[in-house]
Formats: sequence, structure tokens, C-alpha cells
Amino acid sequence: MSDRTTYAREYARERRRQAWAAAAQDVLECPALLARGKPCRWPLASRFVHGETVPFCAQCDRKARGICIDCQVAPVVGTIGKALRCALCRKLENAAAQDRWRTRHPKKVKQMWRRRKAKLQADPAQYEAMLERKRLWRKANPKKVAKHKAKESRSERAQAYYAEYRAKYRERRREQMREYERRKRAGEITSHPCVRCGTSITGRPKKCAPCKQAEYQQARRVLLGVAA
Repeated sequence: MSDRTTYAREYARERRRQAWAAAAQDVLECPALLARGKPCRWPLASRFVHGETVPFCAQCDRKARGICIDCQVAPVVGTIGKALRCALCRKLENAAAQDRWRTRHPKKVKQMWRRRKAKLQADPAQYEAMLERKRLWRKANPKKVAKHKAKESRSERAQAYYAEYRAKYRERRREQMREYERRKRAGEITSHPCVRCGTSITGRPKKCAPCKQAEYQQARRVLLGVAA
């Protein structure tokens, strides 16, 4: 590398530093870009250098020294001055980025899954092999399955689905009760005797409520070992 190339790079680096220092004079967060489309926004501090106070960003300094910006301890994987994270933090960030993408684009996720499922179903042997792998994985990883279900049940998408399902169920139940009361007033509902005590009841049950409760209590006493 020639001296002229080295000088040009050092000169450009110094010009960028001066431009950043000028932009950081009247702000509280770092205006630099850690990567394309990723602003730093780290709280700025100040340092006394060569008789003057200059702004200082701890996160940009870690990037320049090749220290992970997340754990702030481990060395980065990649080119020092460009790479941002160590191997573990990069893996975690990739997984989090995929989750964020799925949350932002639920329709695309559904379309991708439909295309993949259609491709698998076109080959029944491959589809059955995939289902068997999933069954074996769920059987071997019950804790991960429980963790995933708990996470999904707390997500905004799941809560919205639950609310919509409950609203539809309540409305459907109201319509059923209105129809039942209408038929009851019109005398269209026929009664039938309880199969145990003979009491007249209506609807689908074969036993009246007191008989079902008595059977439940008797079964409970048998299970507890206190049956007469």
C-alpha cells in the first residue's frame, strides 16, 4: 500500500471524525451509524483531550476496538471496526430479527407456510417423514414445546385471536339462547323423562342436574376410598 493511499485514508477518517464531533455538539445521543440503517443513539459522554472537551460515544468506541456491543465483553466475529457482535450475541440477534420480521409480516409468513405445505403434500412420503420428525422432536423436547406455547399464548396475535373467538362464541351463544327461548314460548320444545329418576327435562341431556350431581359425588367418594 502506497504512502499516498495511507494518507488519503487517514485524511478521510479525520474528516469523518470532525464531522461527527460537529454533529454531536448539541445532541444527547450519538448521531453515527453503526451499520446500514442502524443508528447508534447511545447516550453521549464527554472527554478532555488536548486541552478541550470533546464528545465521546462508548458504543462506537467498542465497535472501533472490536468489542461486542451487546455483551460488551467478548470480541466480535468478523472485521474489527465493522463487525458488531460476538458469535453468541449474533446468533441471538438473528433469531430476534426473524421474530420481529414474522411479527411485522404475518401474511407473508402464512403464504410461505402454505407454499411449503403444498410442496410437501405433493409428495406424501416426504410429508409423512416431516410429520414424524416433528413428533419425535416434540417428544424429545417437552420443555421447549411448553416454552413456545407459553410465548405464543402471550403474544399480541394470540390475544387478538382469543378476543375475536370469544366475541364470536358469545354472539353465537346469544343467538342459540334466543332461539331456544322462542321455541320454548311457542311450545315447540318437547320434554322427555330423566333416565334415572323420571323427572321431565328438556334439551339434549339424558339425566337431570340433581342426578348428575349425585353420580359425580358418588364417583368422587369411590376415588377417595370413602364410599359407603
